[in-house]
Amino acid sequence: MSVFAQALRTAFTRLPPALQHFHAGGMPRYFTGRATIEHGHSVAAKIGIRLGGFPPQGRDVPFAITISQTTQGESWSRDFNGHMTGSTLRYDPASQQIIERLGRVTCALSLRVEANTLEVDVARLWIFGVPVPTFLVPRSNSREWQNETGAFCFDIGAQLPGGATLIRYHGQLMPKL
Repeated sequence: MSVFAQALRTAFTRLPPALQHFHAGGMPRYFTGRATIEHGHSVAAKIGIRLGGFPPQGRDVPFAITISQTTQGESWSRDFNGHMTGSTLRYDPASQQIIERLGRVTCALSLRVEANTLEVDVARLWIFGVPVPTFLVPRSNSREWQNETGAFCFDIGAQLPGGATLIRYHGQLMPKL
């Protein structure tokens, strides 16, 4: 069972088909599409982007993702036109959250389904394994949905305390057969 299915439990069945397929687990899944990547301009944003291994800014960038099952959860390999950003995800039953590690950053993610949209919030954050105080944790404004053509759409973003952009990438993907 995928980490998203574990975290969402019965709410997983309320996701639109494109989201269920994307987060289904099991065999490796491949998706391709396009994305626009935006960075914040502050020093804190530049440090966060580097620590997380995020891609450079760009508009309408070719984007591919491979999601593979591992013994501990899932491995996500994101290819933003040659810039690779990888992460590992696992379900933590104690907190009922997904723990994602991106570079030197680890996030605890809380999920909820609202009106056919998957909303993702950053609940906790660690940098180099050190917990970040709650008031310094970036606020997530991330969501996934299915558009009218059946594509998997995403708008992933985080804002620094005070509202400045850390990173945002948005676009759509389709399964690669």
